[in-house]
Amino acid sequence: FKIRLAHRAMDLLTLPHGLNLATPIQKVAHTYMVYLRRFVESPEPMTPADDDAFTELLRSMLLDRSSIPMEIARGISTW
Repeated sequence: FKIRLAHRAMDLLTLPHGLNLATPIQKVAHTYMVYLRRFVESPEPMTPADDDAFTELLRSMLLDRSSIPMEIARGISTW
């Protein structure tokens, strides 16, 4: 999961022809980096309560991700 988030951010930040400079694309790359930081800083679940907290962290990331395709589309349309 960590590697996938890092790859997504790098893919967006290295898009060709200046597309990587579009504000919506930058915003999505930043969002992926925030997800990565939150994931890395999250302690490994050791108890049922930890497991619940980790599950909630992942759930919040998944729900928030629903806006990412729209932001990428905005970046392409402003490019």
